[in-house]
Amino acid sequence: MRRIRLPFVPLLAILLFAPPAAAAEIGVEAVDALVPRRIKLSVAAERSWVSVDARVRPEDVGAADWSAWDRDGSGAIELKERPPLLADLERLEVAHLSISIDGQVLPVSRLNTKIDLDHEAVIPLDARLTLRLSTQWLQPLAAGEHRIVLYDQPRSPDGVVPFRLSFGRGLKFVDGAGARGDVRANRSRVEVATTKLAPIFWGTFVRIDEAK
Repeated sequence: MRRIRLPFVPLLAILLFAPPAAAAEIGVEAVDALVPRRIKLSVAAERSWVSVDARVRPEDVGAADWSAWDRDGSGAIELKERPPLLADLERLEVAHLSISIDGQVLPVSRLNTKIDLDHEAVIPLDARLTLRLSTQWLQPLAAGEHRIVLYDQPRSPDGVVPFRLSFGRGLKFVDGAGARGDVRANRSRVEVATTKLAPIFWGTFVRIDEAK
């Protein structure tokens, strides 16, 4: 399978591969606009895990602030008002995300959503929120070759969504194509970056029959 590598513009290269201090010089808002979320997918012989780390501003949902979720008009999102807001943000973050293994689409819509705030803290109406969405599922893999497909789109035309695809014991990546994918760690990890122009990455991996 022929691998396709799309060139990165210099700014995206800094955001993805430079030390945090270098990326910080660009500005948090610029980073959030170009890299709205980072996705980690771990595939093991019997199950898989996915986590989505995202930073979301009111502008990302077409709002000036979070006041639409401030049901009691208190000027902040209180604890009892969090669930509807988090549910809407979850839908936003996984609106385009799709992951499949051997043609089976994995249930990324059923996620455990956490917000990076103290449990009792209120949310200011202009806050930039940091979310982690995660889930896992059982999917036993037989020995031999398997196919994986990743799809997601950034919010902005110039943005990118980084995927870290990791394979557990007995699994090894073989080849891929589509969006940029860099193979690391003796084919046990692939760093993928999807864009508006290249939103899909597909590839093959194998499970080695250790009994033989």
